[in-house]
Amino acid sequence: MVLLVRSPDGSEVFSLMSAPVGEGIDPVKMASYACEWQTQTGLCDALWLPGVGDHGGGPTRDMLEIAQRWQKSPLFPQLEFTTAENYLEQIKRTRGQGDKGTRGQGDNENFPSSSDFPTWEDELYLEFHRGCYTTHGDQKRWNRRCEGLLYQAELFAALATISSKVTYPKAELEAAWKKVLFNQFHDILPGSSIHEVYVDALPTWQEVEKVGNEILQQSLSHLDPKFL
Repeated sequence: MVLLVRSPDGSEVFSLMSAPVGEGIDPVKMASYACEWQTQTGLCDALWLPGVGDHGGGPTRDMLEIAQRWQKSPLFPQLEFTTAENYLEQIKRTRGQGDKGTRGQGDNENFPSSSDFPTWEDELYLEFHRGCYTTHGDQKRWNRRCEGLLYQAELFAALATISSKVTYPKAELEAAWKKVLFNQFHDILPGSSIHEVYVDALPTWQEVEKVGNEILQQSLSHLDPKFL
């Protein structure tokens, strides 16, 4: 599925549901997937992610060599190397004009225009990760503590900026949130990582707590009493 993900502030991210991960270069499977993709989305160009496993492993030398050979096939659909970002940009360029005229589609008017792409205006929900238990309850406690702390830091920093014209600590808050989000990786919170991961994660949580408390206290000290 190709869709727009829209946040409460109106900003949007153009995205798609990922192709199968950890696949090889299998011409029959790739062609079947491309046909299914076109049927479901109306887009003739499908993204394929060859590689080893789902833990960041890239394509092997053999995969790349096989792909290069299939590029020369007169029967196999056109195959080219690209990035996910370039693939999405290619789809975005068709928005507002429909997809008429893109490779292999001819004058078919059933292909989507920009208004046909669904827009998601809610939390992204990972259905296979819901309700996870954990063997590291400390990680979930740290996560919840830091989320709440940064929310308070943002709130009172904004009020201090409005009431006292102090500079809003945007960079510091953004850096802290990125650390929290990094530690929300799905093998950290459920406790399914190796011991060394948690040795690295703990100082990160502590850094976030330190920054959050500093911003919160500084904001409260600058806050006009009428906002309290």
